[in-house]
This record gives sequence, structure tokens and C-alpha cells, in this order.
Amino acid sequence: MRPSALFPIFTTSKTQPGLTFLFTISHFSKKKNLMTIRSGKIAFSEYIPARMIHMNSTPGKKKPMSPALKRFAALSVIPCLALSGCVSDKAEPAPPPAPESSPAPETCVPVQPETGLHPQAAEFLRRQPAELAARQMEAIREARNGNPAALAPWRLTEEPLLPEGVKILNLEYESEAGPRALRLFLPESAAETPRAAVLYLHGGGWVLGSIQRCSSFCAELALKTGAAVAAPDYRLAPEAPWPAALDDVLAAYNYLTTNADDYNIDPDRLVLAGDSAGGQLAATAALKEFETTEEKPAGLILFYPVVTLEPDSRESWKRCGKGFNLDADLMEEFNAAYVPDPAQRKEPLVSPLNAAPESFPPVLLVTAEYDILRDQATDFAAGLRKAGVPVRVRRYRGAVHGFITFPGLEIFFRQGVEDAASFLDGLGR
Repeated sequence: MRPSALFPIFTTSKTQPGLTFLFTISHFSKKKNLMTIRSGKIAFSEYIPARMIHMNSTPGKKKPMSPALKRFAALSVIPCLALSGCVSDKAEPAPPPAPESSPAPETCVPVQPETGLHPQAAEFLRRQPAELAARQMEAIREARNGNPAALAPWRLTEEPLLPEGVKILNLEYESEAGPRALRLFLPESAAETPRAAVLYLHGGGWVLGSIQRCSSFCAELALKTGAAVAAPDYRLAPEAPWPAALDDVLAAYNYLTTNADDYNIDPDRLVLAGDSAGGQLAATAALKEFETTEEKPAGLILFYPVVTLEPDSRESWKRCGKGFNLDADLMEEFNAAYVPDPAQRKEPLVSPLNAAPESFPPVLLVTAEYDILRDQATDFAAGLRKAGVPVRVRRYRGAVHGFITFPGLEIFFRQGVEDAASFLDGLGR
């Protein structure tokens, strides 16, 4: 179960002002009278303003709740309180009006009439830490100026709680920079024939993020579909700029195809997938694979992907440029960290929007209504459709960027699992 509510513990840090501890109730069972809580600390995480904390001393173990803790658990529907210096107490920004018509089919989810945001998205934005994007940009600039340690607090990560019924193999693949981690999620149910497979690439602007950040989605997708889902670690910018991450992804892809028999995988049904910057890596890896071998992966699953690093003046970039979980200024810092030379950002292996559309396999493309990347992705889909490439486009009404990896956006996360599973069904999983 993914966490659904955040609660503050009022503590402070002498070394990092504004650092607070928060915890998330991640599982509660009336039948077993147990509540599992995970924990940790973070100073303005790149994704969420909290870590998950174990209340008991032994990580991963369950502990019967005291009466006081039961009463506290009953408050799990109450939103996280605004904390001075950590969580903004400002009113959420008014979102731009939704377009009168959309070229992409929308999911039918309830939204707040006064804002257009889904209630989960509105609450998620309300509890965002104050000046989150500004602090991230400052850390990225420091790293680009020779101090990569500035990004260390933003790259902290912990293991999420995963559903039962999925076996996890922690493997390694060989990249040009040496061995790197690859996590393989396999349904525990035996497969009579080789499985379809998904190579899933985490987001984070090529600067942040980790395997752990996408593990919940990978596990749920494996459980839902019976497919093998792999998530590789790849090198991050600015320490390793383009094409380092792309090279790592291609090495991971080659590892899966070469060792397919070992994991009962059908290499002809290998799909590339990713969210945000991970979507860009999936698209460019598919393009590079086609250029190199004249073969394509079975498909592409792209959630709110980056498809161009060139200057963007589209409507969603202007209207959703601040206050919707991915600010335009922060995205430009990510772009500069990953591809420092502006002249290279027009290259198709950087900006897949500039590639020949017929180079791509069938695509599932999912966008969020309130996301700066929405319109560039819609243009990408239009080019694919014009070239005759099978493409399924979904726009999640009332959604903001990041729902695959951010707790608190459960309705969109679940819809993403369903849409990805449906797409794999269409490919013959």
C-alpha cells in the first residue's frame, strides 16, 4: 500500500535549519491490530517533504499499537499540518483554466470546480515545502560549479513498502563506467512461457531520483500484468552529463536481451518505459537502438515525458510554469545539468521531438493536465500519429507532474498502472 497521509513530528536540526522529521502511516490493519510505519529524515526532498519512519526499533517489523497510537492513527485522514520553515502555509496557486478542448482523451476523475485540480493534487501542492524549487536550483548550480556534494541531501532515498506477490532480484549490469545496479521485479506466480518485460527508467531531471523512487510502480505493474519489470540505476548529471545516462540505459537494455533466458523473458516483448526525464531516456534509447540495429523495442510507455530540451513557449509551459510540482526554471536547470551545451539540445538523441517519428515503436503517452511538459508531449504524439505510428494518448484531468513517484497522488498512480497494463495487453503480453 502506498502512503496516503503525512504527519509532522516537531523536531529540529542544528546542522540543517528547517529540517523536520515527518512520518507516514503506510499500512493499518484492523484485523491484525497492527500499523506499519516507516521513517527517516529529509531536508526538502526532491520528491516529497517526508520520509517514511519505523516507529519500532527493528526496521520492517510490525508492532502492536498502543491505545494512544490507535487514536493517532484515526487522524490519518487529516492533512499534514503546515510547518513554519518546512511546509508552506501559503494558499495553493490558482491553476490555469483547463483548455476548452483537448487532443488527448482524458480520464474521468472528479476535480474541484473552483480550481480544476483533483482534490489529491490540490492537497499535494498545499503541503509542498516552501521555496522547494529554489533550493533545488541552488544545489544544482553548486554541483555544476564543482561541488556535487550539494546534491547529496536531495539524493537521499529509502526503500518503499512493496506489495506482496512480487519477487525482487538485485542484479548488476555492466556499463562503460563499471557495474551498476539493476532491480528486477518478477511475479511470484510461475510463467509457463517467457514473460513480456519492461525496462523502467526513473525520473528526476537526470540529476535526482533512484531505483527506489520507481520501485512501487514497477512492483505494482509486475503484479498486475505478470510481466518482468526491471529498473536500472544510471549515472546522474551534472557529474555525468549526456550521453552517460543514455549509454547506461542502452547497456541495461542489452543486459536484459542477452540474459533473457535466465529470467524467462521474451526479448521480442521488451518494452522501454519511464516518467519525466526517464521518459526522455526511454524514447532516446529506443531511437538509438533503431539507429544501431534497425530493430525497435516492442513498445514505449511514457509518463509526462520530456521530449525536447530546447526553449519551450507552448501554452502549458507558460501557464503551469510555477507552482505545479515542476517549475519551468527548475526544468531549465535540469536541462543545463544534463546537456551543458545548448547547441546539442536540438539533437534527436537529446530531444526526441526532433527525431523521425517512424523510428519509434507503438507508444502509450500519458500527460498531466497541469504540467509544463503537457503540450510538448502532445506535439510528440501528434507527430507519431501523423507518421502512422500506433500511439495511445491519455491526459489525466486535474493531475500534476510526478504522480508515478510522489505519494499522495494515488488515484493517478493507480490509473497509470491500469493504462500501462492495458497497453501491454494490446502488445500481447
